[in-house]
Amino acid sequence: MTPDKDIIETIEKMALDGGWKTDIDEGYFEDFLKLSLDDLERLTVTLMFSKEKSIRRRYAEHPNTSQVPATVKEIETMLFLMSRGHLQINVFSRPQIAAIGNAHPTPEMEERLNAFLRKMHPFIHNTVQSALPWFLSRDKPQQELPL
Repeated sequence: MTPDKDIIETIEKMALDGGWKTDIDEGYFEDFLKLSLDDLERLTVTLMFSKEKSIRRRYAEHPNTSQVPATVKEIETMLFLMSRGHLQINVFSRPQIAAIGNAHPTPEMEERLNAFLRKMHPFIHNTVQSALPWFLSRDKPQQELPL
């Protein structure tokens, strides 16, 4: 899913107001395109943990409905924001919004990033589909596990 321009501008403003500015360059976008399948799988599961409350809430509200499509959409939105530098994983392995200032991808890079995410959709879907039953069957949510 591609968030609209207003949402991205709001994220940028919130991040600037919160002091969460990051310095990225064209190399950041190239590095995102070099993510291996193992990296993408770990990143997908990490993002699932960060959205645990919303995933569990959706499942509780609709236990007989597959939660895979909604979870995939949520993860892909986060990956889109991450691919543009607006979302980064902090030292606590939690996603955090970030302001990138003028370091926006070129139109050509935008297309390459979009093509990469489209190409990875089946893999992300399969990762979520494989991890979700285990994820929902755990007794303790992530925030209750001892560090």
